[in-house]
Amino acid sequence: MKLNNCEIWESSGCLYIRTSQGIIVKLTGESVNKVKMVVKSLVLKEPLSDNVQIVDSEVKEVLVLLVNLGVIQEDEKKDIFHSKVGVYADGNILEAMKSHLPGVDIELIQDIADIKNYNLLVVILSCHLDYIMMTEIGDRSYREQIPLLFCEFSAMSFTIGPLILPKQHTPSLNCYLKRRTVNAKSPELFAEMISQHSETLLKSEFQDNHYYKIYLTLLCEEISRFMKFDGNCSKHLVGMSVTINFITYEIEKSRVLKDPMSKLFTRTPFIPFNG
Repeated sequence: MKLNNCEIWESSGCLYIRTSQGIIVKLTGESVNKVKMVVKSLVLKEPLSDNVQIVDSEVKEVLVLLVNLGVIQEDEKKDIFHSKVGVYADGNILEAMKSHLPGVDIELIQDIADIKNYNLLVVILSCHLDYIMMTEIGDRSYREQIPLLFCEFSAMSFTIGPLILPKQHTPSLNCYLKRRTVNAKSPELFAEMISQHSETLLKSEFQDNHYYKIYLTLLCEEISRFMKFDGNCSKHLVGMSVTINFITYEIEKSRVLKDPMSKLFTRTPFIPFNG
């Protein structure tokens, strides 16, 4: 991130920002110190991770404010456009994603051995993709220390999250998949369905879904935001899944905890914690 041409000054406990468009914004109260901390870190190019006076959620809000005001912007387009994203999904969606994220190197994951040197992995569940393959991708993302974003398209709803950040030892994709199985009304039937590899179950026509364009836009916006802010504006999806029902307009948030029985967390450095 870098500062645009702007003026910032403080007077009588208020912080004033004159944007490059000539608009003057006045900030008061506790927000003044928070904004000053973020701006100072940008000027000095110092991380805020060790600053106990401001938490990640506050940094995110300040960054979004400054971006919306035109005070800061991405350093260069290459920060996003030179990113490499591995996608496990129905192949039909790949070209549509590329059109929403021009310049981003998006590749379809067909083999576990292909998972390396990615900035982000994206698993898009539509109907029942190969469950075993998804668990292997979950393992691989942790072992290669690659962030992973889960997403699900269904006839009536869109689910995004959890976001897995292996370097921060967050719950894995497999923790989420196991919870889905356990919470199913009939775990036995669910397990039987996901074990089948028939073309009927594996194939899903995204384009036939009424909400397809909305789902795709939401997903690609999240991917773009993850790249722009290096994950700092996506922390709300860590250990959390969000489902939007487009029929009832209900939003459901579900927390994802670590599975203490997972082989990922039975030895250093993946010791389980759910705090």
